[in-house]
Amino acid sequence: MCLERISDRLPHGGLHFSRVPIQHSFRAAVRTRKPAEFTRKSFFQLLATWSVLLLLGWHVTAAAQDISWSDPQALNSTAPDDFGMDDAEPTIATDRRGVWVAAWQVRRTTAGEETDWDLMVSRSTDKTATWSPASPLHGDAGTDAFQDTKPFLCAGQAARWLALWIRSDSATSRIAAAVSPDGAQSWGTPFDLSVPVPTNFGFSGSITDQPRAATDGFGRWIAAWSQEGDIFWTRSTDDGLSWTPPEALITTDRDLPDNAQPYVSTDGGRNWLMVWSHFGDLNGSFNDRIIAEAFSTDSAETWSVPAALTNPMTTTGATRTDRIPLLDTDGNGRWTVFWSRGDCCGNEESDLFYSQSFDNDFFFGTHIPPHHHFNVDKEGDAAGALATDTLGNWLMLFWTPDEIDGSFGTDTDVFYLHSTDNGETWSAPAPVNSTAASDNILRDIDIDPDVATDGQGTWAAVWRSSNNLGETVGNDPDILYASTAATGTFRGLVRDAVSGVPVDCAALRVTDNEPDLQVTRIVPTNKIGEFEVRNLAPGNYRVEFYSAGYEFIVQSVTITAGAAFFSNVSLIPRPFTQGIRGVVTDADNGQPLVGVHVIARIDGVFVEETFTCGAGMYGLQNLPAEKVPVTVALRFESANYDLADRTVEFEPGTIAEANPQLTKSVLPGAIAGVVRNADTGDHISNARITLLGRGNLSTESDVLGVYAMAAVPEGRYSIDASAVGFQSASLSRAVPGGDTVVVDFVLNPTSATTPGDVNADSRLDAVDVQLVINGALGLPVGFNVDVNSDGDINAVDVQLVIVAVLTGR
Repeated sequence: MCLERISDRLPHGGLHFSRVPIQHSFRAAVRTRKPAEFTRKSFFQLLATWSVLLLLGWHVTAAAQDISWSDPQALNSTAPDDFGMDDAEPTIATDRRGVWVAAWQVRRTTAGEETDWDLMVSRSTDKTATWSPASPLHGDAGTDAFQDTKPFLCAGQAARWLALWIRSDSATSRIAAAVSPDGAQSWGTPFDLSVPVPTNFGFSGSITDQPRAATDGFGRWIAAWSQEGDIFWTRSTDDGLSWTPPEALITTDRDLPDNAQPYVSTDGGRNWLMVWSHFGDLNGSFNDRIIAEAFSTDSAETWSVPAALTNPMTTTGATRTDRIPLLDTDGNGRWTVFWSRGDCCGNEESDLFYSQSFDNDFFFGTHIPPHHHFNVDKEGDAAGALATDTLGNWLMLFWTPDEIDGSFGTDTDVFYLHSTDNGETWSAPAPVNSTAASDNILRDIDIDPDVATDGQGTWAAVWRSSNNLGETVGNDPDILYASTAATGTFRGLVRDAVSGVPVDCAALRVTDNEPDLQVTRIVPTNKIGEFEVRNLAPGNYRVEFYSAGYEFIVQSVTITAGAAFFSNVSLIPRPFTQGIRGVVTDADNGQPLVGVHVIARIDGVFVEETFTCGAGMYGLQNLPAEKVPVTVALRFESANYDLADRTVEFEPGTIAEANPQLTKSVLPGAIAGVVRNADTGDHISNARITLLGRGNLSTESDVLGVYAMAAVPEGRYSIDASAVGFQSASLSRAVPGGDTVVVDFVLNPTSATTPGDVNADSRLDAVDVQLVINGALGLPVGFNVDVNSDGDINAVDVQLVIVAVLTGR
């Protein structure tokens, strides 16, 4: 997303429900500058689950609400007649106030000769239902000799828009820009945003990556691009009228094109983040391509020292390629980065990974595959686009020639991943282009997607395709688009019809209207009687309101796209004369449990459900009124507690009771922390952390000194930390079940006069001597070996190591 007004980041009135991110506590713990302020949450649950699922090649995937895309249509109005034209590199953006704009590059063929690339633009004001005829974005399109490629659009405050692209000729390339003051209806004269550099396509010196920009919506813009192997950026504080001279964010003396594919975003306040693809680690000692980051907390006046967001491979001869980073933020402290990773997981093809940062700490921890087929697919996945409506919904688009479980042929199609819980879980891959299952012809290539949302339920995607759409647009590449149906919201307040007091344990059962009556959602009111049901597709719904001690009522609701339907409901009191009631408590402390989901079934058939109130009470009074006793099966569900099932014999006209006590789930614990150098404060990588007892669990710290260990049985442990060149340390800590204990280590460097068990093998021997020498000389661990191959590491090997060092052999 490009427009970043603070007002766009807030929920549109009413309640805003969101789940606490499971990863939050650990990431804050290992990155925070004030460890004592860390509040432990449920990191363990995520880490333990992921540890198992990743070993199995799976990621936790929620049954996210399905998205219905319209059939693909040609966005470029010339598609039926431009059989000699090539349309490519589409981009789409919206100002979230009704204006949508798409741009792309086009090359004409005249008299058998190809002309230069120019940029075209189209505009929609009816939620992408229709688009204006394609027109040139830059006024010199018909006369210039430049190659104008890879456009990017960004909407600012009022009706101001910015367009960026690459403009090149046979000698030079540069970033060009144009500004629209009237909602993208017209564009100003193009101007150079960067200095021209020598054109040398594919090598250092040329500008080949799409430029990116972001705005806070209050006149400040940042534009970024890669140039001569470095990341450059410039800033405007007057809504694009003037720009600062370009500056290099990171520079290098190497001749390789080290830095590429920058992406910049902001939360609409003082926080900005830039990510890009970097060749090697930030010291140039590895041959991997990683994702790097730099952030600003002062409105982009200054930037942090560039750091690795992903880590390079450290195994000799191993390589990994992290590239095509995508970035967005929900404006509430959460930042999400996707990228494509090659040579991963034992496969040659590339797969998708993502990571998140919370509370604007800009620390990206675990790298997670968002879908289950990453370890079994046969073709590469290319990251395409990422967007969020800031209300918990995220879409990530990618393209792949993989069949995705054998359903979509071997041609290349565009797929999406959908999250409804702020990126904690993602749906299985599904196609954006509805033709994916039928266009299994190799020439039907769908690639290079982009996506945008207005934050009101409408999402629109554009991509490049050679599909002829049933022979209506030819087989040349065109720009296609599809959009989703906007959703609506149902919210309101439930009160007692007599006293006017809010009803805090009423249940809403939302179903499709007759005759289907398919359950869409069931939600409880909160402690002040409020409710909210989001992401309802437009249409008619039947909503049942009920609570113990009140009359059951039904209301018809019509949901309109992009709007909220409000309803204040009054429930009429009714004496509780028959049914099942009770109180649900915690088995350990006897405290009442609020919000427990209670489900009643008779002969396996659902009959009623409700939630417990503030005092842990529940009531079921709409049970069948047969004249004979019936057996009712009750199930009680609550987060962090084991399921509880009860059977109750209920006779109409009587009140039965069931008062279950729920037992907290027995969960293992976890430990996490950072290992640092006592002298310099630097992080220590490859430090060995060992929990003595119960199998001596162990792990190693990463390049940031961070370690984490999941599935730790509850108990007290002696926790040891050791690293080559450092004295070992040991701490005693209790690890409670279901919690994460943060244990940081500060290790003292060893010296030639400091004896110690350096490798923590419980003995002082020649190996420790070698390691002390190696540490003092800054040599790798590999020197502590049986140099003369006599089957023993002893003083002779130490001598040989010293001789080799002194002689340079």
